[in-house]
Amino acid sequence: MWRTGANKATALEISTDLNIGGVDVPAGKYAVFTKPGMSSWQVMLYNNTELWGVPDEMVDSLIVANFSVKPSKSTNKLETMLINFDNLRNDGATMDICWESTAVSIPIKAPTDDLVAKTIEKTMGGPSAGDYYRAARYYRESGKDLDQALTWMNKSLEMNGDKFWTLRQKALLLADMGKYKDAITVAKKSIEMAKEAGNEGYVKSNEESITEWMKK
Repeated sequence: MWRTGANKATALEISTDLNIGGVDVPAGKYAVFTKPGMSSWQVMLYNNTELWGVPDEMVDSLIVANFSVKPSKSTNKLETMLINFDNLRNDGATMDICWESTAVSIPIKAPTDDLVAKTIEKTMGGPSAGDYYRAARYYRESGKDLDQALTWMNKSLEMNGDKFWTLRQKALLLADMGKYKDAITVAKKSIEMAKEAGNEGYVKSNEESITEWMKK
């Protein structure tokens, strides 16, 4: 068994679940171990990337994938070992290990159809409450169209219900618009909900703002 490189074990990190070498592999970061052979290479993905070399004993529970691939002869000799991602397609690729005249291609398949379908469904469904909230905060903090920011903030509250942090932002927005009476009313509601949630930070922030706004 070989660390597939030198010094610290080579690591492969994937951001979404993939099928690698015919094995379903969850998103994560894994050490890549290989056992080269004339007619077959054993490939192992191991859930410990802090190893220097191959461990004396493999822990079965840390073996995420264990499969075999066939090596091939390369016409282009490489003096330096190369790990390359090639044959890129919408739904996959290969991870190629090449050195001297030997090449090994590890097939990778991605659940592209499912991922795209979910993205399309989310996009076509329109902005989420969080999208409206973040847009409203950005507009307020950037001093842009505050009327538009208020519309978005109200939309967020309408979709997601009253949340003390959203109400806090709405109160700040109303104060920026010079609507201090309305800002105080909303801030008081934020205080009530923050107390129920045990969030003293929001209680204090709102109380300090109310004290300031009452002087306006």
